[in-house]
Amino acid sequence: MELFTPCAMLRMFDFFFLKWEFLMKRSFLYYVLAITAIIALAFFRACRASGVEMHNYCTKFRSLEEFIAFTPKTAEEIRECTKRYAQGAHEAVAAVIAVPDGERTFENTVTVFDVVVEGSNFAHLAYWVYLLEVTHPDATMREAAHEAYSACNKFLIDHVQQNRDLFRALKAYAQGNGLHEQLDAEQRYFLRETLGAFERAGLDLPDKQRAQVGTLKKELADLVSSYTRNMASDVRKVVVERREELEGLSDAFVDSVQRDDDGRYLLSVDSPTSITVLEECAVEETRKRMFISFYNRANPSNEQVLRDMIATRDALAKLLGYASFAAYDIADQMAKTPEGAEALIREIIERAQPKEDEVFATLKTDLPPSVSLTSEGKLNAWDIRFAAAHYRRTHLALNEQEIAEYFPLEKTIEKIFSVFGNFLGVAFAPVSAEGLWHEEVRAFELRDDEEGTVLGYLMLDLFPRPHKYSHMAAQLGFVSPMKRDGERTPGFSVILGNFTRPQADGPALMKREEVWAFCHELGHAMHSLLSACSLASHSGINACQRDFVEVPSQTFEQWFWEREVLKSISSHVQTGDPLPDHMIDRIIAGKQFGEGYNICRQGCMSLYSLELFSGNHDPEQLLRKLYAEHKRHEQPCDEDRMYLSFSQLAGYGSKYYSYFWSEVIAHDLFAQMKKAGLTNREEGKRFISTVLGRGTSADPNDFVHAYLGRDSDKDAFLKAKGLI
Repeated sequence: MELFTPCAMLRMFDFFFLKWEFLMKRSFLYYVLAITAIIALAFFRACRASGVEMHNYCTKFRSLEEFIAFTPKTAEEIRECTKRYAQGAHEAVAAVIAVPDGERTFENTVTVFDVVVEGSNFAHLAYWVYLLEVTHPDATMREAAHEAYSACNKFLIDHVQQNRDLFRALKAYAQGNGLHEQLDAEQRYFLRETLGAFERAGLDLPDKQRAQVGTLKKELADLVSSYTRNMASDVRKVVVERREELEGLSDAFVDSVQRDDDGRYLLSVDSPTSITVLEECAVEETRKRMFISFYNRANPSNEQVLRDMIATRDALAKLLGYASFAAYDIADQMAKTPEGAEALIREIIERAQPKEDEVFATLKTDLPPSVSLTSEGKLNAWDIRFAAAHYRRTHLALNEQEIAEYFPLEKTIEKIFSVFGNFLGVAFAPVSAEGLWHEEVRAFELRDDEEGTVLGYLMLDLFPRPHKYSHMAAQLGFVSPMKRDGERTPGFSVILGNFTRPQADGPALMKREEVWAFCHELGHAMHSLLSACSLASHSGINACQRDFVEVPSQTFEQWFWEREVLKSISSHVQTGDPLPDHMIDRIIAGKQFGEGYNICRQGCMSLYSLELFSGNHDPEQLLRKLYAEHKRHEQPCDEDRMYLSFSQLAGYGSKYYSYFWSEVIAHDLFAQMKKAGLTNREEGKRFISTVLGRGTSADPNDFVHAYLGRDSDKDAFLKAKGLI
């Protein structure tokens, strides 16, 4: 591990810059230059000899052990590291500002800025404490991490995003020496995008308004953090008195449910439990209670938080000169405007509605005994999954419990790694995860399969527990890989999941949608770990445009529907046999069953996030309005408060449409990939060189064009969804 504490070196250079004019007047210039060179050379050699990087205030990690050693292990260490690394980042920013304009270079101005915001100890810590806040089992650690993450956000707002002197320094370089320095395309793109981001952040505003922007951003950062935290801290249970109320659920599942001293069943309100109950429990009242509980998570704790978030975002956007937060939020995305995003959503919904009509007409022909239609001929919201699962079992011969027996978690993940590793030319090897945040975390080293180069480390935290991030699955990259001066340093990423836990009599069995979700998150992880660029901000995916960031993940998830892939990643929990052909035939044949409903539901949620931040600011009224417009076959539940645990409202803001936008591109890429062959390693390497490996180093449209040889279109998406 290469640790560099820059304080002394930065102070030395600050001293010489401050005293430059004084020294010039006394003709000491050459003397000073000589002494400075001697000191710097000695310091440089000492750093190299001890493994320290000359890129100040940052640590380069060569292994997972080195990264674990870097991370704080106690609440006090979190507080101390936050203070120390923020000070290092502050001194680095001050050094950038102090460089005389005539001496500015890309290296001493733009590169230092880049490292501060994405590649410094401070940046690594900010991502890390966010992870601890939503995963650590200890309340003291979660609280310290929450405070540290809030402090990191406030520091970035005050000292980076709203730092007019820093903006002036970068602008001075761009308009001065940057016009003459030989920059490559990636450097020019970064400089242009960075200056644009500063301008969008209101750095040209008068002091009073600029201060207001800073205040609003800090308030917003706290609100977003609180929204996510309240979701994770909601540990409600559905209490069931008798086994009869769980009819339809397997004995193995019921035996795994926690019970209280009175013998009552305590059903966790998490993704795997709720899905199992809603799909398999034959008792309507139990399904209804689970549905209401699941869609009331973080109620009432997030009610005011969300309203304040909406108001704060709206005030920020208008202060910056935008008509709405959605307009501000989407201006630098591929869609460019809310109108552009909305047009795509509505077009796809309109195309999908006939298929949705077909699905519900089909379901109504054979409803299970505990499901009945409302007076308006609709299905209740808590009955839809159960009715669909019943139809799949009865008419498509798709028994989800039986299929899950072919996906024991450990073996399935090993096989998924093998399939994608073969295509991309990488290999996954388990390594020790001792010292990380929970004993269930597993870790893997990612290597180039031919050269043996370490590319990164992937951690998996896949099972639900109290106070953990509650979405089914997510990926977070917290140290981006780098490729600089002929050297590559590894990245670090984690996949968080809330998959079905092992049951008493055997290993964890993955449901189909859990396998699909893992493929999706692995796509994110590969994008994060394989995109090593010369600039930290371009490496990984943390700075990726939201409506492109889902492209690799949604490309990877398409693999799940391929016959040869299903054969390769499945193995029966008892016999080890792969899925038989007749089951694969049913899975593929049933792919489009329910697709119309799924598209319309996701479209409705996309419109919700878009309209919520476009002027229709009451979350309850907007939900009822959109349900009335789009839930044509479903009777909405009056107690549905899904917006209080709609995690993308915090992270994606108005951009939930990104999943649609990205999926259109992803199907186009996958069609080309499939045509070339899913076992074609050369095609995998080409995908890395044109898309995955380029991070955020250019306009995403350039990546798509480089891989396809043309601009993307909707044809592959519409065909895959059965819409043409």
